[in-house]
Amino acid sequence: MLIVSLLIITILSTLTIARIIRLKDLIQNSSSHVHIIIMTVSMISSLCFGIVLGILFMHDLVTSSIVATLFGLLVGFVVGIAFHPIASLGGMAEGVMGGVMGAMTGEMIHMTANSQAFLGLMAIVFLVFMISLHWILTSFRTEKSNLTTAQSLEVIE
Repeated sequence: MLIVSLLIITILSTLTIARIIRLKDLIQNSSSHVHIIIMTVSMISSLCFGIVLGILFMHDLVTSSIVATLFGLLVGFVVGIAFHPIASLGGMAEGVMGGVMGAMTGEMIHMTANSQAFLGLMAIVFLVFMISLHWILTSFRTEKSNLTTAQSLEVIE
């Protein structure tokens, strides 16, 4: 179950990053949107990844923290570098925060009776964030297509 959770987090994060990079020309006009999008992907991905690793590695906080931190660094770098090196730096910092907090949280809850319930809650939170992010990315695409249509009509007139 935990390995499947790690795979799902990795696959959904990768697909989301690919979509963000594909739509970067539409997004990069607003620095606040860029920052929030990068922060959302790096923080929630590394947080959930760290929680699963903390539960999986049980009493080995060092290993789960290292792996989750590296995952957060990678996600933050890849999604941020598509926009600007400074955006990448912010994404990496947010990825590190999420990874370390997730590993600590997973370590703290792994022995409780409700650890699976918490893992389920975090899966729902992760999915809500990813679905919301894809919904927002769709709105960027819609705004661009409406603008292109309006510009085309002006050229015709």
